[in-house]
Amino acid sequence: MKTNLVRRALLAVVLFTVLFALLMVAAAYFWTHDSGRVAIICFIAAFVSMLCQIGSILLFARHKQKQAWLQQQRKTNDVQ
Repeated sequence: MKTNLVRRALLAVVLFTVLFALLMVAAAYFWTHDSGRVAIICFIAAFVSMLCQIGSILLFARHKQKQAWLQQQRKTNDVQ
C-alpha cells in the first residue's frame, strides 16, 4: 500500500500524540508508585515524542506550502 507524504505525516502526528499520552500516563503511574527513575525516563520519552509530533506537523506544513507554491507557479506560467 503506497501512501502519499501528507497521509504519512498526519498518521505520524496521530501516532506520536497517542504515544505522548500513553507515556504521560505511564510516567504518572510510576511516579505515584515510587519508581522515580522509570517515571523520569517516561517523561523524557514523552518529551521526545512531542518533538517528533511537532516535526511531523512541520513536515505536513512544508508539503502544503510547496504544493501552494507550485500551484501559484503554474498559474503564473499560464498567464504568460
